[in-house]
Amino acid sequence: MAVDGNLHCGVCDPCQRGDLTLCANRAGLGQGAEGGLADFVLAPEFSCVPYDAEPEVAVFAEPLSVAVRAVRRGNVGIGDRVGILGGGTIGLLLTQVARLAGAAEITVVEPHPRRRELAAELGADRVLAAADVADQPDVTFDVSGKPAVAAFAVRWVRSGGRAVLLSVFNGTVPVDMMDLLLGEKDVVASLSHSFHDDFPTAVRMLERGVVRVQPLISDRRAELQKQAHKLGEGVFKDSAKAFRKRVRRRLRAVA
Repeated sequence: MAVDGNLHCGVCDPCQRGDLTLCANRAGLGQGAEGGLADFVLAPEFSCVPYDAEPEVAVFAEPLSVAVRAVRRGNVGIGDRVGILGGGTIGLLLTQVARLAGAAEITVVEPHPRRRELAAELGADRVLAAADVADQPDVTFDVSGKPAVAAFAVRWVRSGGRAVLLSVFNGTVPVDMMDLLLGEKDVVASLSHSFHDDFPTAVRMLERGVVRVQPLISDRRAELQKQAHKLGEGVFKDSAKAFRKRVRRRLRAVA
């Protein structure tokens, strides 16, 4: 089962409207509810989606569902020019989902060289270290986590276009009101994902293999466990050796 970690109450006004992402009592497994890093966790039935894919692929269901929701919120369609600010996991998934939604040209702006290489490998038409505000996309996405970049997403999008902000950070985003008003630009927030639309869609995409996630895997748990076990053995041996020395010293002192 692929488990959506977002929890909702089902009784508040947003839930009754179907806006489960905006639940007034929202929580998450491992955040507000037990789970997250446990080997086993009790999850509600509604959050479980069966999948037919390798576990290391299915684990991307949650971040992919964030990208799916952002593309929905951005209303990306056939022929759109898309600009993505940030080439981390979400930005690289966004690149692929936007293409599947019909985007004709995708520009990814990312300062890190390796991430730029991945963006090109995963389908970006242009990969830049810095954006040129003169070349304005129809839809922009900020996934950088920086207030200044979120402000640039609004400035970068064309007149009549839409800027989608999905980074999570504390801070104030300065917006040029004349640019926003005279350009009649839409600024849209996209929060996480919904379990009844975005999450199942992400799972099905992974099953069909229409989104590539293997290049995004940096480590595998089995390998990390081996490394941790070796490290733990070394720490234990060092600790045991030090403990025996202390015991011998005390025994000598008593004798």
